[in-house]
Amino acid sequence: MMTDAPIASRQDGTYPRPQLMRGRWADLSGTWQFLLDDEDAGERQRWQSLWPEHSDQIVVPFPPESPASGIGETGYHRVVWYRRLVTTGERRQGGCTSDGRTLLHFGAVDYRATVWIDGQPAGHHEGGHTPLHRRHHRPGGRQERGVGRRAGRG
Repeated sequence: MMTDAPIASRQDGTYPRPQLMRGRWADLSGTWQFLLDDEDAGERQRWQSLWPEHSDQIVVPFPPESPASGIGETGYHRVVWYRRLVTTGERRQGGCTSDGRTLLHFGAVDYRATVWIDGQPAGHHEGGHTPLHRRHHRPGGRQERGVGRRAGRG
């Protein structure tokens, strides 16, 4: 590794590869809960608030089609759901401000996505494989909070 490289270029090769370095950030890659929703019933059944008892696990940032995701499902699934609990420690590590402001960044979202935080809508995105950024404000609160993401395809 070159020692005279710009600081943003000095990283260990893990995902993501930031173009610029933030002083504080938390990588939410890893194991998330995951559901296929071929009937598109999740929103009607309020999965954003009442996550079903049984779900699969997926390794993010890999897509469900990839064997590296732990799913390896190559069939067509128009709607899928992801869920992960974000701890207070992760929020602090990621630079959550003292008044509870957090920036969520999903690097590449497949076509259409809605994000819920603690069952409340936090944003919607449409566009092929492009980033989704959402600022969220949540003063104080519990030790953990849920982040749900629904990606509809085509």
